[in-house]
Amino acid sequence: GLTFDKVIVDAGSSFAPGQVYVALSRCRTLEGLILSSRITPESIISDNKVDSFITRQEENMHKNISQLSQQKACFQHQLVKSAFNFDIIINTQNRLTKLLQATFSSMFPSIVSNHYDAKQRLETTFTAVAKKWQDKIDSFDIKQLFIPQLQARYKSAAKYFIDELDNIYGDWLKLTEKVKSDNKIASRRISEIYMELCDAIKASRHLLQKISTEGIDPQTILAKRREAQLAATKKQTDKKPKKKREKGQTLVETLSLLNQGLQIEEIARQRGLTTNTIAQHICVLIKEKKAHLNQVIPDAKAEIVRKAIDTHPECTSAYQLLSVVDGITYNEIIMVMAAK
Repeated sequence: GLTFDKVIVDAGSSFAPGQVYVALSRCRTLEGLILSSRITPESIISDNKVDSFITRQEENMHKNISQLSQQKACFQHQLVKSAFNFDIIINTQNRLTKLLQATFSSMFPSIVSNHYDAKQRLETTFTAVAKKWQDKIDSFDIKQLFIPQLQARYKSAAKYFIDELDNIYGDWLKLTEKVKSDNKIASRRISEIYMELCDAIKASRHLLQKISTEGIDPQTILAKRREAQLAATKKQTDKKPKKKREKGQTLVETLSLLNQGLQIEEIARQRGLTTNTIAQHICVLIKEKKAHLNQVIPDAKAEIVRKAIDTHPECTSAYQLLSVVDGITYNEIIMVMAAK
């Protein structure tokens, strides 16, 4: 609207909401404003819609203040409960066990069995006690949540869960690092989930250790969460690509074990590889005259394969020869073929 240097306002003649305000705002300065009549309460006409809006805002403000107190109490309850929530450990253990059972049951039966036992223990007694304790925390009033008597109970609970985690995950967990095979995708996935599990256990133990000595306060829990997140971020940043082992080096390792008198199955177990991979290594070593066929196959078996090769010239592959000889494995055939 228009503005003026000098304005004469007759406030007593106002007849609409906001009219006096609009008239006064037309003047650029107080010195240029002239009132021809007094401004009385009757001159200021309010709008019912504006009054209703202001009333609603005031009501909402008081309501929000009340809700803020309730939300704070709810947040603190959830925060205390989260210290005894082990869903990340349980879910990660389930994923790891499922993948191990599907891929490595025959190669690493002991390790797979240990993970299955850990999964069962987490899902039964451990989860039941954690759930019972969380329900108990829900029953505590916000004003009582951090009183000394409850702090003593928090400390005892933290010690219990530390002991349980230590009982479930003994020294055997580190053996999971040895789970490897020619299936590079499965091996990498196992390694990734295993590291997730270790990180989850470590973060939970650190928080429980803090609670067991100092009790619970929201700042402690939030600080430990930040530490875990920063550690995970740093681990991703510091991660360096692994150098691929040279083929010659892996053959040397296989040859060394072979010369010690170990059989293919034993070499595969020690190296965390499949028997097929070790057999391929030995084929290369035989061709390079670094290993002898009689180190891995009895002469009688080798002779059976040689006769089959001579008798069936149409069989040009190991798979074809499998159909014409009995009691001989695919790996034994390829090693005899490598020696010819």
